[in-house]
Amino acid sequence: MPFPLSITGTVRLEGPLPDLDAALNALTAQLERHHPSTITREGDAVTFTVKPFRLVSNWNLLGPIDRGTIAIVRTPQGPVLSYDVSTKRMLLVVTVMVGLGGAIIFSPVGPDASVPVRLGLLAAMWLWLFGGNFLVTTFRFPNFLARLVQSGCLTCA
Repeated sequence: MPFPLSITGTVRLEGPLPDLDAALNALTAQLERHHPSTITREGDAVTFTVKPFRLVSNWNLLGPIDRGTIAIVRTPQGPVLSYDVSTKRMLLVVTVMVGLGGAIIFSPVGPDASVPVRLGLLAAMWLWLFGGNFLVTTFRFPNFLARLVQSGCLTCA
């Protein structure tokens, strides 16, 4: 699913396909460093979930993500890491937060501004909160996978 529900893509694995079992073990170990709630291996893929309330930094890689799957896929151009991570929870939370902000903005105690200005303010709030986090995650998650590939971490057992 595309924006705004998920982030998908691939990262090319350079060189020959590493030992699949060792690569998935290494991927699992690296993901565990970011404290997902659950993590499982299913065939050539690692699937994880992230509960909303975890004792982690706000900058945790998995903070905006509620679940994901990373798979090693063989293609004619060579093996790739294929990923699909969901941002549905972040979409829901931000939309509810902006909706509550809208209740205040359109209440009698809200700003003395025209309706288009108020709607523009709500749109700016949503774009800042959801759009900014989505954009950051769109760059951070594939970069995390690319660093694993470049560092050779997927070939360490």
